[in-house]
Amino acid sequence: MNTRAIGRKLENIVSAYLESIDKKSRPTVGSGSKTEIGDVLNKNFYIECKYRNTRDITLKQDVWDKLCSEVPLNSTKIPAYVLENNSKQIYVVLDIKDFINIVGKAFNNTTKEVK
Repeated sequence: MNTRAIGRKLENIVSAYLESIDKKSRPTVGSGSKTEIGDVLNKNFYIECKYRNTRDITLKQDVWDKLCSEVPLNSTKIPAYVLENNSKQIYVVLDIKDFINIVGKAFNNTTKEVK
């Protein structure tokens, strides 16, 4: 399987998980290389997916910076970086403020947003 097919498989997995909270979740056209941001379209997130053929995963700062720089001003969508290793473990990376806001709302601990 080539790297494009492996990446597309991860995008499909992420989309399938997200369909439980947003039925319109889907991989973007051309994996974000066209007019859509990121690799997976969702009402809440801009998602970039990367497969790493290693046990350990390293966050690529330039990939994260590119995703964050593409988020339109005043957007309420959150950038998320999804990484899969060669053991098929999938992880999601978020900015700490976004993580705290999501957890606070999910557990009704706070309605005040961290900026």
